[in-house]
Amino acid sequence: MSGRQPIGTAPRDGTLIFVSNPDCGEFAMRWGHIQRNPLFAGDTVGMWVTPCGGATWTEAGGAGPTEWRPIA
Repeated sequence: MSGRQPIGTAPRDGTLIFVSNPDCGEFAMRWGHIQRNPLFAGDTVGMWVTPCGGATWTEAGGAGPTEWRPIA
């Protein structure tokens, strides 16, 4: 069993987890409730962000992560 769960059930309290999408891969990220990225997603606030803050991944437009799993 992979331990993957639908992204809608992922913790959004800043916990570091693996988020994934079959087309993009898997990345360690946490939910940033005030995170913005002006390069995409318009005025979207709240997205997945890497621990260093160097990369973001939005769920807006349906192109974001689809699954998550805990970091063991």
